[in-house]
Amino acid sequence: MIFAASTARFAGGLPREVRRGPGFGPVDGEDCDTSVFDSSSIPKIDGAPVAMVSLRKIRPPSYSDFGLMRYLTIPLIGCLFAALAGPSLAQPALRVAERPLQAAPEHPLDPVLRLARKEIDYLERAVHDYTCRIVKRERIDGTLQTHHIILARVRPAKFDDGRQVRPLAVLLEFQAPRKAAGRRLLFIDGAFDGRMLVRQREGGITFRINPDGGLAARETRMPITTIGIHNMLRGAIEQMEDDIAADPSGDNTRVEWFQNAKIDDRPCMAVRIIHPQRQSDLDFHVAHVFIDEGWRLPVRLDFYNWPAAADNDPILLGEFTYQDVKLNVGLTDADFDHRRLGFHYEE
Repeated sequence: MIFAASTARFAGGLPREVRRGPGFGPVDGEDCDTSVFDSSSIPKIDGAPVAMVSLRKIRPPSYSDFGLMRYLTIPLIGCLFAALAGPSLAQPALRVAERPLQAAPEHPLDPVLRLARKEIDYLERAVHDYTCRIVKRERIDGTLQTHHIILARVRPAKFDDGRQVRPLAVLLEFQAPRKAAGRRLLFIDGAFDGRMLVRQREGGITFRINPDGGLAARETRMPITTIGIHNMLRGAIEQMEDDIAADPSGDNTRVEWFQNAKIDDRPCMAVRIIHPQRQSDLDFHVAHVFIDEGWRLPVRLDFYNWPAAADNDPILLGEFTYQDVKLNVGLTDADFDHRRLGFHYEE
């Protein structure tokens, strides 16, 4: 499954039944610089940390919320005129009405998919580049990492009629934990023989590493080739499509929508997806998505495995939060020039 290659693509808060669980911020004893954390970054609902409160449910967005009513209105008007035009036009319409078609039942994930597809269309049109701070924590080989704090520059790939006219370009600079502080990663799709450039310290040796190889997988389940808000949302869409295929009846899928969520004091809409029963072809038990209402961006994803026992908490697999996002800052090739950035690479 795609999820196995990049579990991080669909990942906040905890499910209602969880009384406690991993918060968002440093944990006592972790090897990280706590000065870079801000308590305002803890995901909140109604002003309280999301792990500590019950969320307020709202209805899923309707067709009109997605701007689809205009597509429904035209055929309805056409039917009205047909009925008024006389027997030659009205009779076929009446015959159709005599045997109405029964709409297929909607899968619980269908409204989420509609929203995600609408938002990816918006992102591809409106967001050309951005800078941000990524705070992430992942479970690698059964061990939950400490929080990693990374400054990022991202220029998403650009396509014209299906043809890539500008490659994905990513620069990551690690701030925490201490053992990773100062590390820089540079990836430009199609450059450096398909490798990413890695420099551990200022003036240090530059390594060329396969972004999808085993060495990179020791640090993250989300390759740099899939990083960024655009790819995160595309991955979420693919994950939901896989989940629908695995649970076509929707009997093992629940979706809950919440309002008054906040990250960094910015209003968000939150969506919780639950697969109550463990199933071999489903990759997670609970996942959450926070969508910033002003930016129209997914800014936090997290996901949990089923608990080891019925009375245990779900097991955190990964959490990713995008903070201090600045959109369309005008990143150019110079902002990803390996020579200017201190990477030593010879063609």
